Amino acid sequence: MREKPILFSAPMIRTIIEGRKSQTRRLIKPQPPTEATSAGVTATSRGGPTDLWSWLSGDPEDCDTWCPLGDFKTGYVQGMRLWLREACFAQSSPDGEGVAYPADRSWRIIDHTKEATEKWLDLLYYRRRNDDGFEGSTGKLLPPIHMPRWASRITLAVTAVRVQRLQEISEEDAVAEGCRHHHDPAGDAQNVIEQFSYLWETIHGPDSWAANPWVVALTFRRVPQ
Repeated sequence: MREKPILFSAPMIRTIIEGRKSQTRRLIKPQPPTEATSAGVTATSRGGPTDLWSWLSGDPEDCDTWCPLGDFKTGYVQGMRLWLREACFAQSSPDGEGVAYPADRSWRIIDHTKEATEKWLDLLYYRRRNDDGFEGSTGKLLPPIHMPRWASRITLAVTAVRVQRLQEISEEDAVAEGCRHHHDPAGDAQNVIEQFSYLWETIHGPDSWAANPWVVALTFRRVPQ
């Protein structure tokens, strides 16, 4: 089964664990031409489905306006599995060796096998292999990008893939992204789309929401490891 690693921030990991997040949006790179107005699935030369997208320019009702301005890989297809990369570190306890996850302060014990122990030792001695004075049962914090597959505790199954402009997100989708309706004491309601736009800019920088880029919107569900 096709798999791909994916990064999430600690707050987003917690919303996944809580069952409040079932969507994520990722920038398409490179972005399609500025004249692109909508997207549709194409087929490969072998006649099967693919994750390549052709971009439509002009009147969507007119089939003659389909323009092969270029194919862009979204990198995601329905049915694939995403294994979540997050910060972690090796740690031992009276119960055995395990992996700790700072996002929610949880801990998972490893299998009691020679292979699992060797992998755990690699995690424990991350970037400390030449430190002869190193002792202890807690390893250095491992950045998410360096997390090995075996240490990942969360696997997601992609159930839907859409390509759209960022600002096409609906209130329902914003809630699926983990945002919540909020009312302050003054009685003002914060729209969940507004909340998502703030979240997007904390990740992608000022004016990234206003730029309204093309994104791939993934719907997923958590599956057993």
